[in-house]
Amino acid sequence: MDLLQIILILIPVALGSGGLGSVIATNIANRHKAKAEAEKAEAEAVKIKAEVEKVKADIVDTLAGHYASELTALRNESKDMKSQIANLNIEIAQLKSERKSGEVTIETLTKKNTELTSQVRELTEASEKKDARILELEKQVAVIPGLEKRIAELTARLDAFNGKSNCD
Repeated sequence: MDLLQIILILIPVALGSGGLGSVIATNIANRHKAKAEAEKAEAEAVKIKAEVEKVKADIVDTLAGHYASELTALRNESKDMKSQIANLNIEIAQLKSERKSGEVTIETLTKKNTELTSQVRELTEASEKKDARILELEKQVAVIPGLEKRIAELTARLDAFNGKSNCD
């Protein structure tokens, strides 16, 4: 304590040790104590602030590490998905090509079927005409034995007639 403080404490004590003097004396005496407590509290606040900053830095580091690993995982997943999309696009192109090829095959076979149906129709008509001609020829051939018999009869009559004529 310095001299001024001592004097300030002694004056109220000398004037009276009543309530007001006691309060003033106590305040003067406690002024250094309050200042020391304030300085101690300030030092603790600085220490707590440093700890908070350290915790914040640890949290930021942890979050940054987690963010980096999540970002890496997302990038890998994105690459995988892009690869899958590319494979699916290739498969789609192949399926389209196969479908187009199938459509061309169907179209070709349809044309060929139409051509063959037309040929079958023409051949059937020709066969029916030949069958009709064969039937006609068979009818004519069926008449030949009758005609041969008739020719034989007529020849015999002619010979008989000629034989009578030669005898006359």
